[in-house]
Amino acid sequence: MSRATQTIGAGFKALGGASMSAYTLEFLTQSGSRRPGTTETIVVPHAEMGRDRTCAIRFDSSEKTVSRKHASISSEGGQYFITPLSQTNQTFVNGAAINGRVPLTNGSEIQLSSSGRRMRCLAAQTKTSTM
Repeated sequence: MSRATQTIGAGFKALGGASMSAYTLEFLTQSGSRRPGTTETIVVPHAEMGRDRTCAIRFDSSEKTVSRKHASISSEGGQYFITPLSQTNQTFVNGAAINGRVPLTNGSEIQLSSSGRRMRCLAAQTKTSTM
């Protein structure tokens, strides 16, 4: 099943009020209009983060330590994984640079480059509302 199909399917589940896995990113450092402590909940099974306009988790174009497509977070069977996408800026999880797909646990800290934006991954089951 393609990522686009999975994302569309997750959207329909959310609209229908289904219980589904979701995660919340708590921003720990200032990022454009996002102040420390602000959160963003993600319900799609695959989300890219970076400065590119197609990224689900998008950062301001002035943030040069964040690559256009920096990393992606995916959900499989209730488990979350982060995969670095950038060839120039590293991705860190809990202070360690990652070179491939790494599982995330509740409270994992993600940092986009050695001096870049930091956020915490908070995993939870969520019940979405119906239309």
